[in-house]
Amino acid sequence: TQKPLVLITGGSGFIGSQTVQNFLQHGYRVRLAGRNDSTCQRFLITHKEHQDQIETIVVPDITAPNAFDAAVIGVDGIIHMASPFTHNVEDIERDLIIPAVNGTLEILKSTHQHAPQVKRMVLTSSFAATNDFSKGLRPGHVYDESQWNPITYEEAKDNPRVAYAGSKTLAERAAWDFISNTPDVNFTLCTINPVMVYGPPLPGSLNINHLGQSTSEIYALMNGSLDSVPPTPMPVFVDVRDVAEAHRLAFETEETGRFAMCSGSFTKEGVCRLFRDFGFGRVPKSGLEGNTVGEHYFVDNKRAREVLGIDFRGMKETFLDMAREFLVMEGGGGEAKFVKRSLAEESNSCLKVMIAVHLHTSTSTSRTMSSRWADTEEDAIESAKRKAEKEEKKRLKAEKQRKAEEEKRAAEEAAARSNGHGDDSERPSKRRRLSQNVNDAPAQPEPERELLLFHAPTWQPCRSVERFDKLNAIEEGSYGYVSRAKEQATGEIVALKKLKLDPVRDGGFQVTALREIQCLQAAKHRHIVNLREVVTGERETRGDVYLVMDFLEHDLKTLQEEMQEPFMPSEVKTLLLQLGSAVEFLHDHWILHRDLKTSNILMNNRGEIKLADFGMARFVGDPAPSNLTQLVVTLWYRSPELLLGATTYGAAIDIWSIGCIFGELLTRNPLLQGKNEVDQLSKIFELCGVPNEETWPGFKRLPNARSLRLPSARNAQGSIIRSKFSNLTNAGVKLLDSLLSLDPSRRPTAKEMLEHAYFREDPRPKPTAMFPTFPSKAGQERRRRHASPNAPVRGAAPGLQGEVDFSSIFKGREEEEKGGGFQLKLA
Repeated sequence: TQKPLVLITGGSGFIGSQTVQNFLQHGYRVRLAGRNDSTCQRFLITHKEHQDQIETIVVPDITAPNAFDAAVIGVDGIIHMASPFTHNVEDIERDLIIPAVNGTLEILKSTHQHAPQVKRMVLTSSFAATNDFSKGLRPGHVYDESQWNPITYEEAKDNPRVAYAGSKTLAERAAWDFISNTPDVNFTLCTINPVMVYGPPLPGSLNINHLGQSTSEIYALMNGSLDSVPPTPMPVFVDVRDVAEAHRLAFETEETGRFAMCSGSFTKEGVCRLFRDFGFGRVPKSGLEGNTVGEHYFVDNKRAREVLGIDFRGMKETFLDMAREFLVMEGGGGEAKFVKRSLAEESNSCLKVMIAVHLHTSTSTSRTMSSRWADTEEDAIESAKRKAEKEEKKRLKAEKQRKAEEEKRAAEEAAARSNGHGDDSERPSKRRRLSQNVNDAPAQPEPERELLLFHAPTWQPCRSVERFDKLNAIEEGSYGYVSRAKEQATGEIVALKKLKLDPVRDGGFQVTALREIQCLQAAKHRHIVNLREVVTGERETRGDVYLVMDFLEHDLKTLQEEMQEPFMPSEVKTLLLQLGSAVEFLHDHWILHRDLKTSNILMNNRGEIKLADFGMARFVGDPAPSNLTQLVVTLWYRSPELLLGATTYGAAIDIWSIGCIFGELLTRNPLLQGKNEVDQLSKIFELCGVPNEETWPGFKRLPNARSLRLPSARNAQGSIIRSKFSNLTNAGVKLLDSLLSLDPSRRPTAKEMLEHAYFREDPRPKPTAMFPTFPSKAGQERRRRHASPNAPVRGAAPGLQGEVDFSSIFKGREEEEKGGGFQLKLA
């Protein structure tokens, strides 16, 4: 079958030419967009061996409206790489920001409007879009795909030092916003975010006198033009061939999102020493003995390795190959001249150009230049060795699987035979020899024995809280005090929760604390806060117990209180999916959280949430115990069966809380803000309707239901969720209405919630990488500043005193303004 036709923009650059070559070598047909006819001809020159796979099209101005309309027609996928890479510009907006941002938006628009057949687009971004340069070097910090450069348009256009980083950040943000906000978009998007890119230029793509920025930096280290080694402003690198490979693999995978590309760290001193050790004598004379990589940041390339399967090249291979290509471009060390000879007379096809290198040596007879740089045999052997090792691993894996299947078959056959022999006395005294004589058989290696690993925790004393420096208080809950702290050994920021001891039992350990530790140890999930360890107090307060957990910058409650607008619908879906995933995991492992609320949902600056505060959580069985604590869940998120005194309940109480959180995410305000248990019930009945035997069979058997005086059937009204959330789609209303069903048995499970049609309709859930970043308040002040109920203290719930009259709660609703409320009467 014929490979797809891929449109590649920016294919004449350092990264672009290698990317084009990678696609061509893997059989793809490529349509190359060039600024003019001359650029298109250079494409054919550079990739002359693959001219039958190449189409060219002229796009004079990538920022012009409808610039790519003709280019996208008929292609199967798009690699957009056209974006300026230079720090020397006269007009930042004209030369950097506008080409990057508008060029990206134009190709997105053209693809959406004129290329419905396109299902995949890969965008070349940069590590600069993840790096917050305002925070400086940040030694020890680890960057990954989830982080964003918070630079604004105004900051980028007014500061030449960050202009390029701003152009890449703004362009990538514009792309993700387009995907998130455009209905019925026909293609998926992923971005490649490389650090500083080095490596050998594609032969014929560059001239030794007109190198790019990164290539010219390295060429200057070996051509004798420098007296001393210059500094290394960005001590991380990636090979251009790995970046090219990543573009193709990202095009072929179904995964979306960002891919950080980084091979590792380096210094220019280290590169110079490498050149010197391999026999090249024109490196700078001073500064070679500088220290290796000092304090610097790190880049996590795990996603590129695991999802794309990138096997990153090392420093030696990258820079030695780079130098070898420079020598070829120079002419092997002698005087070089590049001569272009037209081959049009040899072929009636498109223009072909050959680059011939003429070497002029001091002797009259031609001879081969001897240079350790030009000797690539060693690297060829190393490359072949790596390939052989990979093939051997595949072979061993297949062989191991084959042996396992044979052993399984043999065991089944032996079991079948033994079933026909009866007891041991009936077995033959001597077994039949199935194999040939040992002496006659060829020597075989002993088969590898498979080891079974199991978790065997060790017993050892807890560490002391003295290993941590407390920075500031964050919040106080019903079961502990939470502080922000730094681990002395690693400098890592963590959250320290000091558990409250039981004053009644002379400072004894509360059962809730034991349950919290037990539940957190069992709940290892990406959207549940990670309990790292349990530590004890200092020498004088040895009895104090602290939980060491991951630190996250925000909680949803405080975040919403400080937001000017509520979360976008696509963001609400993403948050709900993450919350639902965590709750599904808990319920699958027989854990009830029993205090789900926005202040217990932590969020980082990458749009990822983690469920926290397991002070009221506990394990349950099926069926659940009949004497569970009534007084659980913060009042505003407490389900009606708990308010009516149920002592037997299950996962449905957490689902009700999710419904309350759903409504809060849509409006920025808690959905049901009762002053006490009676007021909370009245607000629930006003929103969801008054219960009856049809909507909630058997509710009158609950302890507190006997005290209720409810409206008559003709005066009772049903749910007003649809009218209250008029901007919510039909699917969204159905989901919210089911989560807030008065009857616990009619609420969906967490798994059913995750499979609801609401999450499949437009707008689709926003990728977490596209979430905005928010300034953290946890570093300097307490999070909670607005009044809200605290979590209940464990114990029996108070009953409803006397008769509670709900009979008139709907009276006059038609005359009242929305949200006017109603009054309760205690009889």
